[in-house]
Amino acid sequence: MNIYSKIVIFSCFAFSAFAYAEQKPIPGCEGMSPPQARSCLSQMMSESEKAMVDMEYKSMDALRRWNEASSISTQVQSRLVATAKTFRIYRNAECGLVANLGSMSQQLEMENDQISCIYELNIARTSHLSLIFKDLPQR
Repeated sequence: MNIYSKIVIFSCFAFSAFAYAEQKPIPGCEGMSPPQARSCLSQMMSESEKAMVDMEYKSMDALRRWNEASSISTQVQSRLVATAKTFRIYRNAECGLVANLGSMSQQLEMENDQISCIYELNIARTSHLSLIFKDLPQR
């Protein structure tokens, strides 16, 4: 890998980390102590995960009822499963980066940033799936 590739990769990670370090607090969890915020954020993250999984099931159901040849529907269903797995790998890597940026004295705040990152990416995927599958013609 040449030096330019390393610079580009580092820049992408640095930008991502900076973006999450500067993110806004999640509504409902702002103004709390770090331990209180962690509890609130963990609950919000759990709810966003449930909503995302529910949307993935709804998307799969919409594909099963899609007014398209079954071979195409099956192929797209396989891609939906693959994107779900790939999304989780990306989300965990991206948000794991946030947890590794601080010193031990900032560990709780960095964990809160990591949880916020997971929450935000879950919400984004849920919204994206909703937009993709809301107008899919049904049989």
